[in-house]
Amino acid sequence: MDEKKLLAALINSAEEQSAANVTQLKALAGAVRTITGVVPAIQQAAGEEIGKEARRAFAETNSEAVKVASALEEMHKKAQQVASTIQKKTLVQAAYPLALALLMAVLTVTGLNWYVGLKRAELIELKNQAGQWEEKAGKAKLTNCGSAKRLCVKVDRKAGEFGDKSGVWMVIDGY
Repeated sequence: MDEKKLLAALINSAEEQSAANVTQLKALAGAVRTITGVVPAIQQAAGEEIGKEARRAFAETNSEAVKVASALEEMHKKAQQVASTIQKKTLVQAAYPLALALLMAVLTVTGLNWYVGLKRAELIELKNQAGQWEEKAGKAKLTNCGSAKRLCVKVDRKAGEFGDKSGVWMVIDGY
């Protein structure tokens, strides 16, 4: 049983016990009132000796009732202390995963910001290269050629070929 369910069960049990204690105390108080009302009638009917015995029994009963009420109050306080301790431990235990999740979120956001910064720099560089290409070869028509879809540009064959050991060069059509 997890701690939350255990806490709920303890609190529920303490509340049920408190309700039962209240019921018993009310019954006991009713019995005390009844005895208090009966004692004078018994004294009159049976004389002073029986009255003394009834007062002694009443005093013992009242003393026991006070002891029971005191014990019940102490039990209630201890149940509340246990529930409070369990709640505190549960809160502390819940704080660790929450702190870990928060740390992971911060690290993720930081990593994403770094990655976005890299991509922004790359985008700026590509825009600069595109601007240079447009200045130098704005009329060039690019397409994909062959089954491999390689990048191609239309050339002017009439302008001839140029080259050296590094490769063959041709003039772009329109220049």
